[in-house]
Amino acid sequence: MNKLSDLVVEILAQRDKIQNKDKQSFYFRKGIASHKSNLKNLEVRFRYYKRLINTNTIEVLRLELLLEEIKLQELMENKRTPSFSRSFLQSKISSKINTLNMCIEAKEKYSKIKSIDEYLKSEAELLQFFEE
Repeated sequence: MNKLSDLVVEILAQRDKIQNKDKQSFYFRKGIASHKSNLKNLEVRFRYYKRLINTNTIEVLRLELLLEEIKLQELMENKRTPSFSRSFLQSKISSKINTLNMCIEAKEKYSKIKSIDEYLKSEAELLQFFEE
């Protein structure tokens, strides 16, 4: 996920498909439990990002980002770490760096993030959320 708005689009699309399951394919309807589980996971991820953005300042997020970038640099310079472990850790740290970058971008743009349902109550706010 490059942007928080991409996650919101995915959540809204999944909600719509589940609410209108009669209009979906046979295969979609057969896997409805899996789709509901996927939606729940997406919504949990959104709430995690929302909490991360709303409970931290940009400065704290940037500091965390800097610390993760330092960790990644140290990991890449440490040749004693087995390659499998290094690859695993590199992936984990890179993922956290991407998350922090996304959160910083969202914090700069929105300051506070509301719940998806709150955005759905106001079309103007929802549209503002998706503006570039």
